[in-house]
Amino acid sequence: MPKPKRFITCPGCQREGVPHKSQGLCGACYQRQKPKLAVPRVRQQAVCTRCGELRPYKGRGLCTRCHQQDQTKPIAPCTACNETKTIKARGLCEACYERAHRKRPHGACSNCGKAGVLRSGRCFTCWYRPRAEKKQQQRRDRYAADPAFRFVLLQYAAAYRGYLRGKPTHTLKEWLARLEEYGYRCAYCLEPATALTRDHMTPVSWPEATDAIEDIVPACASCNPAKNNRNILLFLLSRRPD
Repeated sequence: MPKPKRFITCPGCQREGVPHKSQGLCGACYQRQKPKLAVPRVRQQAVCTRCGELRPYKGRGLCTRCHQQDQTKPIAPCTACNETKTIKARGLCEACYERAHRKRPHGACSNCGKAGVLRSGRCFTCWYRPRAEKKQQQRRDRYAADPAFRFVLLQYAAAYRGYLRGKPTHTLKEWLARLEEYGYRCAYCLEPATALTRDHMTPVSWPEATDAIEDIVPACASCNPAKNNRNILLFLLSRRPD
């Protein structure tokens, strides 16, 4: 039969109704006043691989003395300034190491005045914007001049939308033949254009749409978005002058 617990008022912490542990104290006060036995730490003895002496082992096969000598920073000529100084890392003194690995400077942008990390004296937005615009312009020029590049991009766009997945498609050779058939003119306004886009006479979002060459006509950059997802007859009637 378990022994019933005894509740007391602890003289150590002055708490009432706490379980009695021993010597008239609660468990927390008893553990606090209980003497702790200090267990001496015994270092492992081993033969040092460098000095060959039997000494307390520290690590990497070295005794404590040889290990401490390895922890001290060496003094040698710096590989950057050729001055004999304390080497910090990678053969560089502290000054050359900090100079080579310093963080990007902070300050006000010379273009917009915004404070932050600077790149060539400008913030990231002002530094990146001309590069992004240059890359976009290069992409537009290639899109206008290279029909193969334009064809691949439009094919990717159609596959991404997923409307024409699993339906008949056309090849680049058929698309070039279609351009020659229309004389490199827009099928809606009949105006010549340098960058003609593919337009589906049956809108792509319709269930009966297909990517076959019979449903593809060349359209200029203004007529294609103007047609949008309308039927071709409704689009032509809307452009008809009253």
